[in-house]
Amino acid sequence: MARLRSGFTLIELLVVIVILLTLIALLLPALSGSRTSANLLRDQSQIRQLLAACATYASNNKGRWPIGARELLPGQPAYDDDVRWIAPKAFAAFLAFTGNSKAAADWLDGNDAFPLGKPLDGRQQVVLSCTSMATNETTMRTEVGRLDRRSGPGFRGTMLGYNYWGNRNLAMQTDVFDRNGLSTGKSYRFPSRHGDRPTTGVLISCPNYVGPTYGIQLPHVGRSDGFTFTWTADPSVTSPTSPVTRQTRGMHFGYTDGRVEWVDRGSLASVRQNGFGWVYFDGSSR
Repeated sequence: MARLRSGFTLIELLVVIVILLTLIALLLPALSGSRTSANLLRDQSQIRQLLAACATYASNNKGRWPIGARELLPGQPAYDDDVRWIAPKAFAAFLAFTGNSKAAADWLDGNDAFPLGKPLDGRQQVVLSCTSMATNETTMRTEVGRLDRRSGPGFRGTMLGYNYWGNRNLAMQTDVFDRNGLSTGKSYRFPSRHGDRPTTGVLISCPNYVGPTYGIQLPHVGRSDGFTFTWTADPSVTSPTSPVTRQTRGMHFGYTDGRVEWVDRGSLASVRQNGFGWVYFDGSSR
C-alpha cells in the first residue's frame, strides 16, 4: 500500500516562496503610495486648521490676518523678516486652535524659549508642522515653538512648522521670480486683511527656503515623502531654479479663501527674502 505523502517537496516550496516574493513586490509600491497619500491628506487637514485659526482671528480683529512679521528690536533693519518665522502672538493664535488655550496663554506669558520653559508636547508640534518634517524631527519638528532672540533680549520671532505669509513687513516685499527663475521686476504684496488684493492668495504653505547663506529647506522630497533640511550653506544655489531645488515634488498651499491645494514643482514661482535666498509660492495663482 502506498504511503501518504506529508509536507512539501523542495520544488513546491520554492514555487511558494517565488509567489510570496512576487506578491510582496506588487504590494510594496501600493503600500508606499497609500502612506504618501495619507501624509498628504493629513497635511491638507492641518493647513485647513491653521486657516480656520486665521479666519477666527480675522473675524475678531476687523478682518486683519494674524501679524506674521517678527517683532523688530531697536536698530533692527525693517527687511529682517522671514516667512519661516512668525510673531509670537500669531503663534499663540495657532497654538490655541490646537485645543490648548492655556498653553497659548502660558506661552505668551513665559520668558523662556518655550512656554514656561518647556517644549510643546508632541501632539502640538505635529499639528503645527508639515508632515514631511517627520523624517527630520530631531532637528526640525522639535524647533517648533522656539523663540528666536539672536538680536538681544525679548521676543523676536517664533518657529512654525509651515511658512506663514500674512501681514509681513512692507520692506520685505522684494522681487518676484517666475517659474523659470527670472526676476519679473515686480514686488510681492503680502495679504494683510480679508478681501485685499495681494500678489497671490497664499496665506500658509509647506515650509521651504533655498539660498547660499542659510541652507536648504525643501519639503516632500523623494518617494518616501521625506524632508531635506540643512544649515550648511550651499554656494551652488544661485537662483530659485538651481538643480538642488528640483528635489521637491511640490508643496501644499492654503489660501485666504479657505482652499488648500497641492502644487507641483513646475508651477512654483518665488520671492526673494532679504537678498539672501528664495521662498516659493503658487505661481499659477497670480
